[in-house]
Amino acid sequence: MNYRFYNANIYLPNEIIKGEVWVENNIIKYVGEPKKSNITFDREIDVENNLLMPGLIDMHAHCGMTYIRGGCDDATLEDWLYDYVMPIEANMTYEDYYWSNLQTLKEFVRGGVTCCLDMYFDMKARYDSFVKSGFRYCATSGYKNFENDFSTYKQSDMFKIFIDLHSVYTTDEEEIKEVVRLSRKYNTRITVHTSETLTEVGECQTKHNMTPIAYLNDFGFFSQPTICAHCVFLDDSDIEIIKENNITVASNPASNLKLGSGIANLYNLQKQGVNITLGTDSAGSNNRLDMFNEMYLASVLQKGNLHETTALSSSSVVKMATINSAKALGYDNLGEIKEGYLADLILLNIKEPNYQPWNNLRQSLIYSVNSKDVYLTMVNGKILYENGIYYLSEDADKITENFVRCNEKLLNFKK
Repeated sequence: MNYRFYNANIYLPNEIIKGEVWVENNIIKYVGEPKKSNITFDREIDVENNLLMPGLIDMHAHCGMTYIRGGCDDATLEDWLYDYVMPIEANMTYEDYYWSNLQTLKEFVRGGVTCCLDMYFDMKARYDSFVKSGFRYCATSGYKNFENDFSTYKQSDMFKIFIDLHSVYTTDEEEIKEVVRLSRKYNTRITVHTSETLTEVGECQTKHNMTPIAYLNDFGFFSQPTICAHCVFLDDSDIEIIKENNITVASNPASNLKLGSGIANLYNLQKQGVNITLGTDSAGSNNRLDMFNEMYLASVLQKGNLHETTALSSSSVVKMATINSAKALGYDNLGEIKEGYLADLILLNIKEPNYQPWNNLRQSLIYSVNSKDVYLTMVNGKILYENGIYYLSEDADKITENFVRCNEKLLNFKK
């Protein structure tokens, strides 16, 4: 379908302009002042001076873990993972993954997320839920299943498969070497949890006399484009390795706070030229899959922790959730409203009380907005959510009913 968005405040990387945006099929064809078009539009949407901006990208997610939400709060990462999460995961079936993924997808599109990087299990359930719903989805696969997954599923701009290593503390040397071998063989990106807690870093230094980043680097782990999730505790040598290998950091401010892990020094990483992105982690550890909240926390935590009000400006954290993320996932035509780019767009109602007055729309986007202000989410030129209605592969009420049913069963397996 072809769309015309008019009477819009359009968020661009360096400014907000008033005008319109045309979408032809899945591509942004025009951005600017009103003018005559040779495109026949299937629908013309009056934005009514609300805000049109790029869709947000969640760069670290565990979408199948939505069952865990609220089940083991106020616990350490280790207790949460080993005593609650893993026993449930050991008993999950295709059906459980499928409905959890769709429930997560509802939350994503309701909150303006149009793409994610998801590290979890059961590729078929993930494909059937996200890709068949028309969501832009990047999945990771562990080394045991990677070759089968990579050869089974056709990849495109809508669906990419990368390889993952969970972490240094859950794997051994041979597994790390295998991930490196496969990433090089298939020329694919890698994602890994690293330097998330002091416990993790301390144990790695005790066992290997190196930090997790340095330990992985010894195996040539970063020879392929790599996304390192968390990176809360980095020393100067870690940052040098990150810079030398063009590693992307996927920070998860809310999850790191809730699990008591700490606050990553994003301001320092930004000054060092590191590509920083943001993620929600999971509904089990966050508990909100709210990228607007992640942007807000990313900015204000740096200001408060460093006593520096200029740290991480509003525009810089929007860039983390859009342009930086698209780059890290291998897209050169995604993450901003620009002619020729893929049409992943969201509309925000900026007439709500929390957005008034319009003294500075760019600043207010981070410091005043919340995900409930999103009233339309478009992915690849297709509307997946609009004004309370979901356009997914399954009925929205059916998704929640089945999710709740599966959840009740899985709760019996927690330790």
